[in-house]
Amino acid sequence: MHKHQIITVGRDFDTIYLGIKEFRPQFVHLLVTKESKLLCAPLLSLLSDRVKVSQDLVGPYDMDGMTVWAHSTGYIDSCESTLTYFKAMSLREEPCIGFWSAEKNNGGYFPISVTGASRQMYEDENIKRYTVFLKRCAYYITETKNIIYALRLSVTSKKQIVFKCTAINKSGAKKEIY
Repeated sequence: MHKHQIITVGRDFDTIYLGIKEFRPQFVHLLVTKESKLLCAPLLSLLSDRVKVSQDLVGPYDMDGMTVWAHSTGYIDSCESTLTYFKAMSLREEPCIGFWSAEKNNGGYFPISVTGASRQMYEDENIKRYTVFLKRCAYYITETKNIIYALRLSVTSKKQIVFKCTAINKSGAKKEIY
């Protein structure tokens, strides 16, 4: 069984490094912002080559105390002070909020996670996913052979979380999706 360690990276690198040395994981998942990602190079140079490191870029979208975190893994969490709208989840848990679509194929439908959270076990390996972080919104884009699915996440000045979904048929043939 492999040991995984998930760390939110701020500025306290001594504590992070000591925690990795003590826990001795095989996999380290760093949750970084654009700012803290730049500061990770010295930390990464201290780790053993046997430790596999992934960096998960996360970005907060906030308005007047309400914060939404859009993770590149597809997980989304949100809170305002002590009120939690979408609980922060670990990579092994089902997301509190998810977006799926599917294209009719061979008489049935196979669900595809638009954000990438809770991917199906037998999902087509050719599916491509992208996460784009902009100043005021994040886009989750999932591309299959025939369809491009996109989800836009933003926060309004009235502290509303807005999700906009679209699907683009790139095959030219009529497609039935949900």
